[in-house]
Order: sequence, then structure tokens, then C-alpha cells
Amino acid sequence: MYINLRTGYAWKLDGEFAPALLFASLGALLTPHDILVVGTYEAKEEIYERLQRQSNRVPKGRRPYSTTFRFNTVRYPRGRAFEFSANQENFDLLASLAAIPGGGIERECFVDHFLCFRPGSPIVPLLDYHDAFLGGDLMLTGLYDKEEIKAFTERLGVQAEMVEYP
Repeated sequence: MYINLRTGYAWKLDGEFAPALLFASLGALLTPHDILVVGTYEAKEEIYERLQRQSNRVPKGRRPYSTTFRFNTVRYPRGRAFEFSANQENFDLLASLAAIPGGGIERECFVDHFLCFRPGSPIVPLLDYHDAFLGGDLMLTGLYDKEEIKAFTERLGVQAEMVEYP
């Protein structure tokens, strides 16, 4: 999965943090109107069931991000994206699922890709985390101000720096 943040600059997080802590901290950045999307290639059955049961139903063609799971369907036939409204119930759900040991079968956490956006016209991309928790860079839109980023990074125990964004 991929979403372009559409800004010349973005905040890049520097440091490590637990997947569950990331989801528990999202309330510092997101509003109830925002959407978060979790992409997984392979997860334990109990995780798939909860993701499917509680995710938003999204009509095909209405996604403002690319999904590339089809490139890995031979190895990961169940790979897909799940959309959620940005609210405390969903933050708690994702934090609890991320804390399940071995949730990703071949990796500790079930999350492979993660992004957030604000729907509307135009859509505002907010967060892009490709190769989540496996060395990928968590990038946040440059539209967030320094105080918003500070509140978020303090919860995670990491730093952020403004960098040029492709």
C-alpha cells in the first residue's frame, strides 16, 4: 500500500516503538473524520476475523491509495487492506491486535503497511508507513505543526525531523 503525502516536506520519525503503542497514540494526530488503513499480507485467523468484522465497508474504486497486494498473491493469497474510522474504539482494537504475539505469522506484528488520510475534496494524506515495524520510515504530512508532532512523538518516545519528501 502506498499514499503520497503530496507535500514537499514531511515529518520523519526517528526511533523504535511498539506497534501497539503507535495505535494507542494516534488520537494525538487524527480526528474522528480521518481514516486509517492497515495492510497485511498474512495474519493469524483470529486477527483476520476481527479486522473483517470491524473494518469499514469500502466500495472498490473509492480508495485514494494504491494497493499492491496482487503482486504477492502467490506467496500471500490473503493479503489485503482494512479501513477504519479514526476513533478510540478502533485505536484500542488495533493496539490489542498488534500486541498478539506472532500475529503476522512470518513476523511479530500483522501490520505490513499503514496509512491515514482525511477524506474530502481534496483528500489530505496524513501518514504513510510502508514496511511498518520492519525498518520502513513512518512519514507524517508536513501540514502538521511542530506542537502536534511533539505531542505525538512524546507518546511514542521518539523524535521527528522535517525532511524533504519526494
